Amino acid sequence: MTDVYIESGSKRVFACAYDWPGWCRSAKDEAGALAALGAYAPRYAPVARGARISFKPGSDAFRVREHLRGSASTDFGVPGKVAGQDTKPLAKAEAERLASLVRSAWTIFDTVLASAPASLRKGPRGGGRDRDKIADHVLAAEAAYVRKLGLRLGQPDRDDRAAVREFRKAIVDILRTPSNGGPLVEKGWPQRYAARRIAWHVLDHAWEIEDRSDTRGIDSLAFESLDFVYHPSRNVKRDLTYFTDVLGGRLRFAVAGMGARVAAIELAPTPPLLLLADHVQGDTPILVFRVPNLRQELSILSQRGWEREATFEIPHGPICSFHTPGGQRIAVYQLTRPQAAATFEGRRDF
Repeated sequence: MTDVYIESGSKRVFACAYDWPGWCRSAKDEAGALAALGAYAPRYAPVARGARISFKPGSDAFRVREHLRGSASTDFGVPGKVAGQDTKPLAKAEAERLASLVRSAWTIFDTVLASAPASLRKGPRGGGRDRDKIADHVLAAEAAYVRKLGLRLGQPDRDDRAAVREFRKAIVDILRTPSNGGPLVEKGWPQRYAARRIAWHVLDHAWEIEDRSDTRGIDSLAFESLDFVYHPSRNVKRDLTYFTDVLGGRLRFAVAGMGARVAAIELAPTPPLLLLADHVQGDTPILVFRVPNLRQELSILSQRGWEREATFEIPHGPICSFHTPGGQRIAVYQLTRPQAAATFEGRRDF
């Protein structure tokens, strides 16, 4: 169980984990913010791993311990409120833990930055900083943040790695110092909030860079392949008989489970494989395309104005199915379990 707090503005709501600096996401409402927080657990896991702290996102549930009234900063997209728990006395062990997680967040940011292209994919209106501008922005923000900790540090040049290391070390030395938990200077920040704000800002931009790094070539197509055509069927056994006996297709499998029947038929060299399914609603087939990275693909589509619908799991991996404005049905999935095909091949349950 992970304790979180909710910071609510008039247009945006943040859900933030008290004890995991940087694990903080937003949405239009509380339910959406909590869902986003859960969805980002796998992306946060490397931060904990880098700090050598146990983190099991797959088993996480959230317990909301506090609701904070947000401000214009909240609506702008910044978790700007200090939580009640942030001002409790800070023991040495917890201070060291906070500092380790912030250091790990910086490491992830540096790794992402080093592998990213100089030019990042723009948003639907052409917006968004490129890689080096983001790096400068992060350092500039941190140079402002440190004043809230009583430090006066100039912004280091992003290419001067020694200067960046000294800059970060000064911040870590403050974060890892035991205290009474209150702000270290007048109108300053408690260390817990400072760690959360710094790590959130670093990771938010690291994940942005990942999502906006276009690894596809200029002439490449949108998806890797059309692997399946899911076609609604009111009587799968009757329909598979027609497709095999009359049309000459080859039955790959016919499986039944959890109240549904699905038959896979090969009518031509695959892909795609025709799937007759009695659990698919309506009369319109679903074209199922494979993508190399589902999370990144959905981010790309969102930047182009696409609206997200259901994301769930199929035996082969995570999938997102949606309708186009014209009523066509499309799904994109990531093949994370290639062994799934072998488990169904040859089965004949009906």
